[in-house]
Amino acid sequence: MPHERPVGHHRVKLTDIPKRREQRRRVRREIIARLTAESIELGLYDLFVDDSGEADDGR
Repeated sequence: MPHERPVGHHRVKLTDIPKRREQRRRVRREIIARLTAESIELGLYDLFVDDSGEADDGR
């Protein structure tokens, strides 16, 4: 994101903020989708992990 940096602070154009927000949301959704797909592939998606760190399939 283009910006100026006077005295330690970034100055960003107000019009760039919604674009950057949407870009970050898109990247976050892609990462979540990828992690979910990997978890399903590994058979971990339906596992429940309790506070002790023990995995349980919920049955």
